[in-house]
Amino acid sequence: MTGPYKFGPLADSSVVLPLTAQLTRKAPTCPDEAKTPPPWIVAAELVDTSLLWARRAAAIDPDWIEPLARGAVRYAYSGESWDPRTGTARATRRAVLWGLTVQDGVRCDLAPANPALSRELFIREGLVGGAFPKPVPPFVRRNLETIALATEAARKARTMSYDREIDAWCERYDAILPRECVNVPALRDWLAARPPAAADRLL
Repeated sequence: MTGPYKFGPLADSSVVLPLTAQLTRKAPTCPDEAKTPPPWIVAAELVDTSLLWARRAAAIDPDWIEPLARGAVRYAYSGESWDPRTGTARATRRAVLWGLTVQDGVRCDLAPANPALSRELFIREGLVGGAFPKPVPPFVRRNLETIALATEAARKARTMSYDREIDAWCERYDAILPRECVNVPALRDWLAARPPAAADRLL
């Protein structure tokens, strides 16, 4: 027999294959690979005797699973950070189906999963921190100049107003910008649908 394989829906169960099982898999790149069982399989039938047997099995690529089973896959995100090149908040995604990790370490846009955190990073790092991809809208550029002057004055005076200045600008943007503005592409779309004067209220 070949296996055992971990069976997703039953975390404590293992699946084995008959020695005669013919698994459809890509052409091996070396002779040793041809003798090695594929790491992932899908089976049309399971037979439970003293062991749990898989019948009519085929080798699969786990990367195929996530796009086809999104309704059942559970996602976890980590390493959230601002990407100044794309103007989006990014995170590392892990996808789990029935206890099996089918995808891990994928960098993705954070906004669909956590728009609130995406917006927070966008405002603090992009609009206020200046990590904004070109072209920079005129109102963003002028506001950054004002922020730079205010924060530099706070540094020279050695006061505690620097953090308060940054927080105040973050709160101002958060109050004025519509909720759908969670990253730079969303802001550009919003500005494109408004008359040029609409940006004046952001100064």
